[in-house]
Amino acid sequence: MKRTIREWRARFGFSQHELAQRLGITQQYVSHIENGRYQVSKAMAKDVANVFGCQVSDVVELSNTRPMARIAAAISSLPEYRYKQVLQILEIPYYGGR
Repeated sequence: MKRTIREWRARFGFSQHELAQRLGITQQYVSHIENGRYQVSKAMAKDVANVFGCQVSDVVELSNTRPMARIAAAISSLPEYRYKQVLQILEIPYYGGR
């Protein structure tokens, strides 16, 4: 079962500050990661997994599937011409249809 960083932190009894110290980052950065404001880099994911003694895949998803799914859902209701504009801005090829 995949746990979030917040769940792992709670399981180990770490405050955000304690986890931040172990990772060499700020408490605010940990907060932003837990609240989904920042994506976890591959290097940071490895560091987090090392702190908790688990696999990277147990802690985070390294793919961008969730953000991309949110983007896809948000733009799917746009009129066709706006949909094409957004895809062009994101440099995603448009093959017709949705």
